[in-house]
Amino acid sequence: MKIAISVSKKEKQKGEKSPYFQALKSLGVSAKELVLLSPADRARAKAEDFDGVVFTGGEDVDPALYEEPKKFSSVKTDRSRDEFELALLAAAQDCRLPILGICRGMQMINVKFGGTLFQDLGREPYSEMGYQLEHRQSGKRGEATHTVTLTEPESQLGEAFRGSCRVNSLHHQAVKRVGRGLKVTAYSEDGLPEAVEAGGVLEHRGIAPGADAVQDLFDRVGDVLVGLRGKGEQLLQGGLEIGLGGIEAGDGSGHYGEGFIQK
Repeated sequence: MKIAISVSKKEKQKGEKSPYFQALKSLGVSAKELVLLSPADRARAKAEDFDGVVFTGGEDVDPALYEEPKKFSSVKTDRSRDEFELALLAAAQDCRLPILGICRGMQMINVKFGGTLFQDLGREPYSEMGYQLEHRQSGKRGEATHTVTLTEPESQLGEAFRGSCRVNSLHHQAVKRVGRGLKVTAYSEDGLPEAVEAGGVLEHRGIAPGADAVQDLFDRVGDVLVGLRGKGEQLLQGGLEIGLGGIEAGDGSGHYGEGFIQK
């Protein structure tokens, strides 16, 4: 078993101290089974050499990739990383690998499906509810600040929790137009998509580890991405795609959440 974790150059320098690395280890993956990748590793980042890929947080996706100009100085991009990860994503899909996208990873995947993003939630009106939440919270990182409500009980996300759950929120971008073939399965209180699925694809943002419902989500990711004993292998063979959020970017971006898994 070998899992690729695609990260920023700064995050890769942390090695095994990376929170992404540590999160997967907590699910039962050994350090020998994890490989941190950045754009500099393009030559050795061959999807067929891995059993799963994690796309993590960090820089914003270049708005040019969804045919928009950069609207705000707060949008920080790395086009080399965009190109590296889009190519790795396409190859991983061709190989039918499990794929998890967290925060930027989810956003990149949504763009790959033809979707768009809100470039800065603090500067763009997006809610039809009459108010907008502070999605880049100023309080403690692990503190839950708003509610996510499941809207599709028969979805993959619906197998992990029912009704609503409280989440933290540390990101300044979000899905605007949902990518082709994706279906929203959960919303925030102010109307932002918190999870989308299609044909087994699930993307989710804004949840940090801790609560029971969140731990259930992480357990499901462990089953699918890692192929943990029995159940995971069965899911992998079935072609399931799920994803979830909740690991701190750990690279100074201030981003939390958002995820995707292809299986």
